[in-house]
Amino acid sequence: MKKVLIGCGIAAAVIFVIGAGSMVWLFMSVKNTMPDTQRAERFEKELGERFPSASGYVPRTDGRLLDEIQLTRFTQLRNDLRLPQNRAAGSLDDLTGRFGADFEDGSAWHKFKTVLGSVRGGVDLAGNMVEYVTVRDSLLLEHEMGLGEFTYLNALVLFSWLEWDPVADFDQSPAVSGDTQLKEASADVLDSARRVFRKQLERLADALAEIADPSPAQEELLARLESELDTGQPIHVGFPLRGNLDADTLALLERFGFELRASLPQTFGEVVVEGANFQDIEFSKGSIRIETN
Repeated sequence: MKKVLIGCGIAAAVIFVIGAGSMVWLFMSVKNTMPDTQRAERFEKELGERFPSASGYVPRTDGRLLDEIQLTRFTQLRNDLRLPQNRAAGSLDDLTGRFGADFEDGSAWHKFKTVLGSVRGGVDLAGNMVEYVTVRDSLLLEHEMGLGEFTYLNALVLFSWLEWDPVADFDQSPAVSGDTQLKEASADVLDSARRVFRKQLERLADALAEIADPSPAQEELLARLESELDTGQPIHVGFPLRGNLDADTLALLERFGFELRASLPQTFGEVVVEGANFQDIEFSKGSIRIETN
């Protein structure tokens, strides 16, 4: 499993580069501006107590992949999350943009200013990520939706229906297309979403298979899931239900299509923040640990 530590880890790395001469000042500066994670931790704990985890979520078993009420709540949630998501994404885009091709060729003063700016950028990123997760989880509680259902709808809408591919978007972006590490991060987002969604669909298929007297809709959905989950291909190839949604689901999604398409990530930072929805997030004082499922 891959882990990313945002906040203190950035500060520690930068302090090592700069050296002991500026260590005390930088440490105090970062310490005094680290985000308060208590509210985020409280919301995260309440979600865990009231709703199943992302991989433990079992979608509805009535033969429909989603209904209008679910999609209305989900669309509203994505609209409400756009501002905090953009702030967190902007901080990440700014941070990754600091280390351009001219960094190694620059003067010692140029390097010092760049690294020092990255400390402050790391603090901004940590604070904005905490804000994003706090707002997201508070809205989920308000809408009576757990992280499991939210990740399921995200995967179904973004990847299965809209066929969003962050890796392909990365390849077409001249701003980041030459950076292997950023490309790997984009691939991690896709892989995390695929793993979580596949587990959810496997649980749904198991639940449908246990129904003693299934309806035609339940039988049809079970058959589709079995064909999707038993393709003989490696699990990292393709995305479940992509190009294989029923007509009723497609018609319902299309009614919300304008808003949902508008919410697709456009920058590398937005891709990474979107990916956090498919990952386990742990908080400790002054830092956020993001671990892929």
